[in-house]
Order: sequence, then C-alpha cells, then structure tokens
Amino acid sequence: MATRGIQSVLLLGKESTWGTAVATAKYLGLIQSISTEVAQGSKEYHGIGQAKAAETGGGLLNLRLTIDFMPTNGRFLEYFMFGGTTTHVDDSATDCTHTLVYANDMPSFTVHEAYEKGGTDLENVWSGFIADSCTLSMNVDGELSCSVSGVCKDLDASGTTAESPPTQNEAPIKGFQGGLNIGGAVSLVQSWSLTTSRNAKVIHGMGDRVPADGGSNILNTSFSAKIGYNANTWDAGVSGAAGGGTSAEPSDVTVTLSGDNGVALGSGERSISLALANGQYSNSSRNSGLNDFVMNDISGVGTLSTTTFVDQVLQASW
Repeated sequence: MATRGIQSVLLLGKESTWGTAVATAKYLGLIQSISTEVAQGSKEYHGIGQAKAAETGGGLLNLRLTIDFMPTNGRFLEYFMFGGTTTHVDDSATDCTHTLVYANDMPSFTVHEAYEKGGTDLENVWSGFIADSCTLSMNVDGELSCSVSGVCKDLDASGTTAESPPTQNEAPIKGFQGGLNIGGAVSLVQSWSLTTSRNAKVIHGMGDRVPADGGSNILNTSFSAKIGYNANTWDAGVSGAAGGGTSAEPSDVTVTLSGDNGVALGSGERSISLALANGQYSNSSRNSGLNDFVMNDISGVGTLSTTTFVDQVLQASW
C-alpha cells in the first residue's frame, strides 16, 4: 500500500555525542514536508582499449535532511539558529518566555522520521543531524514558516515502529500578525525573511565510508524584506544619504523581525521577537508596474541579537 504524508511522524532528540542516537520526543510544530537524501560517490572505472566501464564502485556516504514546518514553539531557534542553552521564564501555568542564547558550536540531533502503516511501520532514524542552513520567513497572507537543511552521520532504516505523534492544537503565527522594525516600525510590509548558515560539514577518514566527525563552522546571517514603496529610506540606507553617496559607510541599523498572535501573556500568547544588530543593507531594488503597487525589495546582513519566543512549552518540557 502506498504511503501518504499524513502517516508521517517527525520527532527530535538532542545528542550528547555527535552521531550517537538518542530517544526522540521533541516536536517543532506543523510539519509541511520532509526531504531526505542518501548519496555516495559512486564511480565508473575505465581503461584504454574498451568503451564500457571495466568496473564500478561505491564511495563516501553523505546524508542530508530538509524539514519545512510552521513553528508553534521556539525550539527551532535553539536547535537550528542560536545553538546555545535557552533560558526560560514560566509566565503562567500555560505560557513560557524563552530567551535564546548564542553558541559557536551547533548541537546535533537524532531525527525520528517514520510512517504509521497500521502494522509494520516504516522507521528511519537519522543520527548526527546538524543544521547547515535555516530560513525563517513570514508573508502577509501566509504564516510564520521555517525551512532547515543539514547534514547527518548515519541512517538506521531497520526499525519498524513509528513513535506516537504529539497532539497539536496550536496555530502558527499568521502573516498579518507580523511586523518589521528598522529604526522604527515599517509600514506596508509584504514579507520578511532571515537566513542563517552555519556551514555545517562532515569529514571522512580512510577505512570507512561513514563520516568520522561533523560540526558547524562560521555563521552567516542575512535578511530580506518586500515593502510597499512610500519613502526613499531604503535606497539611502545603501548609498549613505538621501542626497547621494557618502564616502563613509552607512550607519548600522538594528533590524527586528516579529510576530504576535494577539493573545495576552498567560492566556495563550504565541510571539517571536528576533533582533539583528550591526545591520547593513546590501541591496535596495524597486519595481514599478503599470497595474500594481510599487514594491521595494531590501536585503542585508547583521548579527544575531536579543531574541525571545513565547509559547506553551513550559521550562520542564523544553
């Protein structure tokens, strides 16, 4: 019988040692898609005297996972962007404020990807998952969304039991509940996005096809936004001044990406406030069409700064 997406389960567990699988019980939110890749450096071996390959052979094992989801809690910020040990304040019996903490090294995870088949399930356990690239985005007519891609050490596909998925009744933060602040609240925001790249890699060694070690490297952080054009602020942010280009580089800006479901703290608030310090615009572009509103696209870079997420995952359950 064919397998359907609604039969899938995805849970994570933080590893103590890279690539050593652990129990998985943590969920991210509303999973939209799971993409997997198992690859090896297979080759054909040729020699003079004949056209067809004399032999074929396998090579180094490389595994990747990509997960697209709508976050309903703040775990993803720790797991895939900040990497440090989050601090928590239980604001009530239901709501908790999580403050993210940056770390140079990203943690690794065991990922349980399984499919409930009613008897013998299909179970895949990915060990040593480290986030390589993570994009958080919000569109005015969409929802807060996240896409993360990363490398893994190994895959155990011999299991036959899908873990029970969590019961979820939390709604994601809607796009119209979002906001953007750059030296003040920005109006007519159509969308914003933030991408962090941790440049995660694995390394192999002679004697084994399976990666011997893995880890993250330098952090690159970039942002972008589409804004209804109603001021020349954005071009001047790149050139240095409204009157023209300046010899000195433009002043830094602080960029805050936000979303709030509008529910009071203690009664089911779900919100995010993610700040970038040392922001510099990279580009400002504008398109004026005959039959639509004029839009300004901006992009830039910055460094991760004060970030909080309020959800219904209390400290003891984090």
